[in-house]
Amino acid sequence: RAPTEGSYGLYVGRLESEKGGVTLLRALEHLRGVPLLIRGEGRLLPDFEWTIREKGLDNVRIVGRLNRDDLTRLVKGARFLIWPSEGYYETFGMVAVEAFACGVPVVASRTGVATNLVTHNLTGVFFDPGDPRDLAEKALSAWGNASHTAWMGTNARREYEQKYTEGRNYQMLMGVYQRLLAVDGASDESSRLGGA
Repeated sequence: RAPTEGSYGLYVGRLESEKGGVTLLRALEHLRGVPLLIRGEGRLLPDFEWTIREKGLDNVRIVGRLNRDDLTRLVKGARFLIWPSEGYYETFGMVAVEAFACGVPVVASRTGVATNLVTHNLTGVFFDPGDPRDLAEKALSAWGNASHTAWMGTNARREYEQKYTEGRNYQMLMGVYQRLLAVDGASDESSRLGGA
């Protein structure tokens, strides 16, 4: 990715409190310098619409439903993705992996599965969970330092290729099976020798 790529920050997900929706909502006023697109629906959608309208946040736009191809194009056009989730219940951050696949780094809440997926200052940056000012500070920094953010996007794409492609997952799965078979074979041999 060239440093000039990525013309907006992006949030994709449900607009719910456990997804960090309240934190993102409270951060909006501090993000006036960042063009921000929000693709999501949920209980907090009316609050987002009211805040955008009442606070005159003309840099923030809510995007309607998109098909898969259009959503991928939306992610590819982002400078970074905001992932403010505050729930420890999430088992896998598909939205972050999809961003990585598009060469887009992630501004993530330092909690739960995000800490296993994002490497701070390499494939994205962390902010303190539930802290709208810290989210805004990290997003503003990512916006203002396009070359570093693009470099993180390159790393994110590399991470995706090394860990999350279909071929790589197949190799990893086969490796697990081979180790299990080796352990099982050693166990069989051990019991055979013990019984002799």
